[in-house]
This record gives sequence, C-alpha cells and structure tokens, in this order.
Amino acid sequence: MKRRSFSSRIPKTFQKPWNASTLVMAIVAIGLMLMAVVSIHTEPSRTGDYLEITNSKQQGLFLKNKQELALLQRKIQNPDAPKLEAAQNKPMKVKVGIYATNNFEIDPNTPSFKSIGYVWFKWRDDLQGYLIANNLEIWKVMVPINLLDIPESSDSVFTLTSKPMRMEDGDWYVTASYSGTFYIDDTDFRHYPFARLNLPIMIEADDILLSYDRLRIEPDLRSSGIGQFINTSVE
Repeated sequence: MKRRSFSSRIPKTFQKPWNASTLVMAIVAIGLMLMAVVSIHTEPSRTGDYLEITNSKQQGLFLKNKQELALLQRKIQNPDAPKLEAAQNKPMKVKVGIYATNNFEIDPNTPSFKSIGYVWFKWRDDLQGYLIANNLEIWKVMVPINLLDIPESSDSVFTLTSKPMRMEDGDWYVTASYSGTFYIDDTDFRHYPFARLNLPIMIEADDILLSYDRLRIEPDLRSSGIGQFINTSVE
C-alpha cells in the first residue's frame, strides 16, 4: 500500500513560500490602514469666543460652578481680598429684624401689597471682615427678593437710618428704612374677609459666594413686629 506524504494534503496555494509572505504582508497593511483611520481626528471649526477644558491640571482651570467663577472674578478685581476660610469652616451669621409701620393696598390680582417700615441687621467680626475685604455693605448685600418695584436710581433697596456701629457685646449693628410693593407667593381669598393672609417680606443675600453653607440668616423674632395702625384693606 502506497503511503501519502503529509505535504500532499496541504493545498498547493500554501506550498509556495512567496504566497504565504504575501498574505502576511496584506494582513499587516490592512491593520495599518485601520489604525490610521481610527487615529484621524478632525478639529471642528469654531467661531467666536469659547472656553477649552484641557486634561492637564497645569494647562487648564476647571470652574466647577458659579461660586468659583464669582470668586475668580472677585480675585481679579481685588487680589488682596482674603479667601473665605472662616466661612468654609463655620458659617457666618447675620440676624435680621423687621418692623412694619404700615401694610396697605393689598392687590389680589397681582397678588401684592405695599409696606413701609424699618429693618436692622446684626452680625459678627467674621462677616464684617468679609464685607470689608470685598468692598461690600451689609444693607446692600441683604435684599428683599419679593420686592416688585426695585429702585433703579438707588444703589440700595434700604435707606440707612444709622451708621454701622459696634455694640458693647462686640457685634455690628445697623438700621435702615424700606418702602415698596411686595409679591405675595401664597394667597387664598376663598374665605375672605375671614381668611388669614400672610404678607411676606423675604430677605436673602444678593451675593453668589454667600450661599446657605457660608451664611446663615437668623430672624430677630423678639424685636420684630408691626405697627398698631396697620391697614390691611383689600382693593
């Protein structure tokens, strides 16, 4: 019986060495072409101003939120201002009191009401240091957010009735007057005239760096109140 050699079972196409090397070279060439296609990066055309964030910390600055952006802008305007190290460790506090001498002209259509009266602020040295470092005034930072008729000619909603002074206990204190039309955020006139209506004056810090974790506003409930001639008639 005649034995068949192993080489006879191999296809003739692969028996020639130049055919195998050609196939290997073709595979390598295809792989290089695929790598070249994947690595091609076309830079999109951009017009106008834009901000590019780099991967390197040394090449780029990542502004995580509006507070960091405001802090950067304030550093540029006042490079000598200290950081809010005290506020980051422990929130600063300001006590706010309001005495409404008169509330009048309640308008259910808006809904709104008019009010005049006095407001006062009491704060400590940490907040005073922040105000001085950033060229701010407490009566300009604290504003009623539901005020509708914001004055355009004045740089402050409140009008000072006394200069900021330091009290015997070491806290700072200032008083001011207010007058304006305020928005009522929650109204229900279904049981009028026996309904109970809240007339709010909501005060917040108009400073993007003074968020809740850096500034706490405490109401002075003991001294706040309303005058005895309050008029609450509805128009």
